[in-house]
Amino acid sequence: MKNEMRRFFLNLRREMGKEKIEKYSDKIYENLIKTDLYKNAKTIFVYVSMDKEINTEKIIRKAIEEGKEIYVPFIEEKSMKAKRLEKYENLVEGKFKIKTTSSDISIENPDLTLVPGLTFDKNKNRIG
Repeated sequence: MKNEMRRFFLNLRREMGKEKIEKYSDKIYENLIKTDLYKNAKTIFVYVSMDKEINTEKIIRKAIEEGKEIYVPFIEEKSMKAKRLEKYENLVEGKFKIKTTSSDISIENPDLTLVPGLTFDKNKNRIG
């Protein structure tokens, strides 16, 4: 069932045009930066978008500009760490072609984590 749902929603996302993705990305950005969670966060762990995911570049650039510490996924063998990104231009290609950082600075418990999600169930559990 879970795999069928992922396939269904992946197909929906594939069919989405660039304009629609940018519209959703902008709406998420505008809503996010108004929240107290964002405003009060000093450290943020966020994925770097790729393909047809919601674009996180604007969020990352805004947070860095505001002096917040940004951490992005860094994959090591079978685990993932949150590693510091000083500037958006410092992104490098990592494992599985996922953009990451070459920084050695990591964090265990950031104030805010932005999780990519293809779809969620009724109980808000991430399905993909």
